[in-house]
Amino acid sequence: MELIPIGEEYIKQLKKEKLEGEIFLASGQGLQFSFSEGNLEDFRLAEESGLGLRILTEKKIGFASLNSIVFNDNLIKKAKDNALNSTEDKYYSLPEGMKNYPKVPFLNLKDGHLQEMSLEKKIQKVQEQEKLALNRDERIKKVLRAGYSENYGANVILNTKGISGEYEGSYCSFALTVLTEENNEIQIGMEMQDCRFYEDLDFEKVSQQAVEKALGLLGRKRIKSGRYTAVFDPWVSCEFLDLLAESFCADSVQKGKSYLKDRIGEKIGSSLLNLVDDGLLPKGIGSAPYDGEGVPTKKKILTENGILENFLYDTYTATKEGVKSTGNAGRNSFESIPEPDTTNFYLLPGEKNKEKIIKEIGNGIYIIEVMGLHTADPVSGDFSVGISGRYIKDGELSFPLQGMTMAGNIWQLMNSIIALGNDLKFYGSIGAPTIVFSEVTFGGE
Repeated sequence: MELIPIGEEYIKQLKKEKLEGEIFLASGQGLQFSFSEGNLEDFRLAEESGLGLRILTEKKIGFASLNSIVFNDNLIKKAKDNALNSTEDKYYSLPEGMKNYPKVPFLNLKDGHLQEMSLEKKIQKVQEQEKLALNRDERIKKVLRAGYSENYGANVILNTKGISGEYEGSYCSFALTVLTEENNEIQIGMEMQDCRFYEDLDFEKVSQQAVEKALGLLGRKRIKSGRYTAVFDPWVSCEFLDLLAESFCADSVQKGKSYLKDRIGEKIGSSLLNLVDDGLLPKGIGSAPYDGEGVPTKKKILTENGILENFLYDTYTATKEGVKSTGNAGRNSFESIPEPDTTNFYLLPGEKNKEKIIKEIGNGIYIIEVMGLHTADPVSGDFSVGISGRYIKDGELSFPLQGMTMAGNIWQLMNSIIALGNDLKFYGSIGAPTIVFSEVTFGGE
């Protein structure tokens, strides 16, 4: 679908009416299916396209969207009316054109063969993994879900101040959840992977790790409450980083909804806390040549050796702060307006492998999964969650744990990092390695 000519028609009309505005157009195709206990559970094949129009007039912003890629003069009228009926804000503005922007490197975001591959082959691959998981161990009784999804799309953004950009991207993922049983005890293990290219999906590894997680939780025991060294699996590390991410977005900071407000230049974590947001990471799920307003993305150091260095800005929050946009205007879809968001948000890894880290710890708790993290307070950072994991005894992973909780404050947790693994792993656009924390409070017996 030709998006640019439609976008240019909107810009031409806006200029004719002497209006400042921006048009964002998106078109995509998606596939999703899953099997449960050998049966096809759901199947969806869909196409979605549309556009969103922002108009700036008299320091007021108006927005309107359309679920199709067509020129519609009424959409301009609707957006303009919405602007005139909105509240004036002196910080509203649109980004300037790209003449002074640096050249964007090749990001390798599109798998040109993804749509050429037959649906039958994709279904067969998932069914193979379902059977393989069941055959890995006699204690694996069911595959609760074996799911695959993919998306392939393009978007274009243009504005009346010279912004002009377009790119295409692809995405695919595989997830497996298994149920294991032994001595009337049932446990569940899940693993997933998502990436830009189908050939990068390691179906066998996902299957193996899901099985290992489930088997590793059989034979659970309780231990006494206390303070223990805690080792987070990369999955758990990413969940906690995801909770942190919003605190670095400038709108949360400016609204006083971030713990980090007024703390630039201060120490907010261990010297091992080096957080990065990189919109130019090759093949990154969160990568793009430009953000939701057409401003080129880039790599930002958010914390260096535990010191807070930067926040993430879109045009509005940057204007309000008197700084430049960092290229972090995110959009959920063409039906939403841009606001600050992360791109590829991750913690720089260490140099030791997980096995060596566990051996050096001696005794502690290895956490595979947390339950209830959504109840954590994103501003204060206070949390209390249930955990699944294994006890570390004499430098080895020992028995799995039952009925354990973990409580604390996420910012205090970031200050207690004592080691990082070399196993940086991304789940979606959030990445983290194995992380080791000292003196974490656990509830047990």
